[in-house]
Amino acid sequence: MEVLSIDELHRRLGHVGHDAVHKLMRKGLVKGLELDKDSKPSFCELCEWDKGHWKAIQRECEDDWVKAIGNEVHSDVWGPAPVEMINHMEYMVTFTDDCSRDTEVYD
Repeated sequence: MEVLSIDELHRRLGHVGHDAVHKLMRKGLVKGLELDKDSKPSFCELCEWDKGHWKAIQRECEDDWVKAIGNEVHSDVWGPAPVEMINHMEYMVTFTDDCSRDTEVYD
């Protein structure tokens, strides 16, 4: 049976968290490998680099809402469809009113 450090197991298991590695080993869910009990986790540069590329989610609208229906309408086109639809249409278009949030879909 191969004995690996916590960092080696962290990398081999797809960069899962060190706590998850301990839990998997404790439950016996990893076969053919053994954890070196004396090893200590260290800084993983790849994990930190990956975390740094996440964009923050906007929590609230920064722009003022439109005050009247019809003043601002957003549209989007989707298609071509990957499979043929019942009505043989390949594209859809949506129109969404910014004030009422009412959406119309046409195919």
